[in-house]
Amino acid sequence: MNIGDKIRQIREARGLKQKEVALTIGMDQSQYSKIEKGKTDPSISTLDKVAKAIGIGLFELFADDSFMDINSMISS
Repeated sequence: MNIGDKIRQIREARGLKQKEVALTIGMDQSQYSKIEKGKTDPSISTLDKVAKAIGIGLFELFADDSFMDINSMISS
């Protein structure tokens, strides 16, 4: 899963609209949409703002999902 897909998935799970996130980070909605669609490569500072706006830490955007799934199986 790429970062744009991950951002979209988390945003939708939290019930946020693209426009809300874009306004929160001071970005035009069309530019924000390009991030989610993977049509632009945002800077780390932009990704940090997006992460904060959707309520996660920046590191979570880069976390390996399969590694997290394995850890949840071990702790069960």
